[in-house]
Amino acid sequence: MGLRRSLMLLTSYIYRIILPISRNFRYWLLAIIAVTICFIIVISITVKNTSSNSKTKENNEINDNTALRESHEKISPEARLRYSFLDIDDLDVDINYLNEDYHPAQQLNNNLPSTASHQYSRILDVKGNPNVIIYNQLPQCYESTMGLLLQHISYFHSYTYVSSQIYVPYSYDKSSLILIAQSLNKHKFKQLIYERHIYFFDHYALQFSNHPVWINLIRDPIYRIAAEYEHSREICRTTDRCFVQEDAISETLDECVIKRSPKECISSQNGVSRMLPFFCGLKYPIRCQEENDWALKQAKQNIDFFYTVVGIAEEFYKFLYVLEKLLPKYFKLIRLVFMNQRDPKHLIDERDLNIQLPNKNTTKLLMPFLKYEYDLYNYIKQRFLDQYRILVELDN
Repeated sequence: MGLRRSLMLLTSYIYRIILPISRNFRYWLLAIIAVTICFIIVISITVKNTSSNSKTKENNEINDNTALRESHEKISPEARLRYSFLDIDDLDVDINYLNEDYHPAQQLNNNLPSTASHQYSRILDVKGNPNVIIYNQLPQCYESTMGLLLQHISYFHSYTYVSSQIYVPYSYDKSSLILIAQSLNKHKFKQLIYERHIYFFDHYALQFSNHPVWINLIRDPIYRIAAEYEHSREICRTTDRCFVQEDAISETLDECVIKRSPKECISSQNGVSRMLPFFCGLKYPIRCQEENDWALKQAKQNIDFFYTVVGIAEEFYKFLYVLEKLLPKYFKLIRLVFMNQRDPKHLIDERDLNIQLPNKNTTKLLMPFLKYEYDLYNYIKQRFLDQYRILVELDN
């Protein structure tokens, strides 16, 4: 009522002012004033409705979160222990669904490229159901930078980004993988990116009707191993999670190769993971732990047929470009977000760059044990740069 009264008084006042003016000019002024008044009314109503809708949305989110919290409070400690390898709370997992007997799908929605098709005819395909993206993150490959980016861009595009708090193990048996796949297939989100340190697993091999989209980011092996070696010791020093032999916590990588064998220094007992199993996967878990030609071939095959993109950290901006072009619903404008979220001089998080590289002698001793790591790295690098080149050509 206050707004209407003010508008009426304003109209009356303006009319008295322009009354002495000639008739034609007066009509034009009245028309302009009438349009202005209508515009003010529309804006005021819009603002009021927006405010109301915002409050309603906020109340709905509060109610949803309350309901979710109450439903999770009902999960028994026994159930939480049984499903401790699942992100029950973050994924809003229905425990009743997990408790049901697993029934393999009768028909698979296989939308992956044919094995007979040429590599470059399928290199730009989105492989899998884009409602779920699994980012099976390789340790120490710009984790901090990617985490911040995904968090920001998920708000921008209103999808759900879940960064798993389950760090180890990376490998699971078939029954556990079925439950992990169930938790991702029955999520309650419209779109989901699930980030976790886990080896690749084939949903079709587990008899699920849909396969998610897989993405990843890798790094030059010597840089990644040096970063993970130091990071695993930092975890030991600052938290109660330690995956390193006690007598090796204070050793640098250079010191380790002198006291121990180089192969031991870059093994899991020294807090270093290998890249090959992350792509070779869990269909053949024992064979994929080996470093040989068969495991390398299996890793390359999985990358070709299941991964929409595997980027390289050394070409990070190009990686964002490829993500933006192939998966725009999730990553549109991610390069802009990246360029604006930090100091231009420090676009990559310092935690991802502050690496103490081994000396030349240590590097020389380690290289024979990184043969398959570099073979896979170079294969992925070439595939990724081909993707980038083709997308740039299409853009132009």
